[in-house]
Amino acid sequence: MTKKCNIFMAFLKSFAILIASSMITLAIQGIFKSEDLGTLFGNVVCIAGLYGIYRNKIKEDIKNFKDDFKKYFPKTLLISTILIILEIIISLILKKNGLISVNQNVAEVMIKESPVLMFISSAILAPIAEELTFRMPYYYAKGNKIFIYIFFSIVFASVHLFGIADLITLLYFIPYLLLSLGIGYGFYKSNNIFMSTIIHILNNIIAIMLILI
Repeated sequence: MTKKCNIFMAFLKSFAILIASSMITLAIQGIFKSEDLGTLFGNVVCIAGLYGIYRNKIKEDIKNFKDDFKKYFPKTLLISTILIILEIIISLILKKNGLISVNQNVAEVMIKESPVLMFISSAILAPIAEELTFRMPYYYAKGNKIFIYIFFSIVFASVHLFGIADLITLLYFIPYLLLSLGIGYGFYKSNNIFMSTIIHILNNIIAIMLILI
């Protein structure tokens, strides 16, 4: 059972699982020469490992889901939508000015090459893995609630900046942070991981559909 601890220790367990699953992802990609299969398998391993750590909280959230959904979801969806729309607008402005997100480009190529496999991985498994990794520790961290919410949103945004080629493209930190704040708002308000996970899944499904159209 995970106990309350300081903000860094709260994230340490999730981060360890993330690193381990990333190594497994790279190993599978190397063995089978398939980035899609490696990503899919890595997400499954990550979810399984994090479930082992957070299973009591996950079971509690499942039990409370119906009541929490009625109480929090409509309002959190509105706030999340506003923040995500702002993220989209800023991303489009950056792209129009020649600033490219490496993370987004890689995702688009993989989705177009293997749409079915990547839909399962990117639209379903990745949001679950990322919410358990970057959001669940929030529940166990001691300290100011708003600070912890912002801290883990910053961590989430920073991880999505991999492959940045120059300092100017660091501007993508702004839309990624807005996206993270938007997705994580549901968990911030309700303490139910499924609130943010649903919003994350919906966001990714829409993004993938726009890529495939």
